Amino acid sequence: MTLDVLSGGCRMVIMPYGERWRRIRKIMHIVLNKTKSGTFEPFQDLESKQLIYEYLHQPERWFVANQRFANSVIMSVVFGKRLELDHPNTRELLENSRDFLRHFRPGGNLLDCFYWLDYLPTFFKWWLPEGRRIFNQSVK
Repeated sequence: MTLDVLSGGCRMVIMPYGERWRRIRKIMHIVLNKTKSGTFEPFQDLESKQLIYEYLHQPERWFVANQRFANSVIMSVVFGKRLELDHPNTRELLENSRDFLRHFRPGGNLLDCFYWLDYLPTFFKWWLPEGRRIFNQSVK
């Protein structure tokens, strides 16, 4: 469920080792190697300051602030866009992450426990609509 349906087979962290995994890792290594780490420091510094500000002004939302911080560093580096704590896009991204993690945990979905369910005809696969919804949200 998490690899094939929710991720479209594209999330490296849960992808089985193989040729595709090696190609993706090679690309990631080129972009994220030790010599390039200094490039990301300004993004991390700015987002760290924003995180401290959020801790001080909204301490009850510390967990969401942590999620915003981690995702904003990545979004800033990759897309050049920061995430704001109360922006609708941030809420949508964090909801999508929660949906994904709910299925990712052990026992989160019957399909991950009983692989033979994947051989059922499509109209019996009750998990597909939700899985496709989560996938479509994540690529949107």
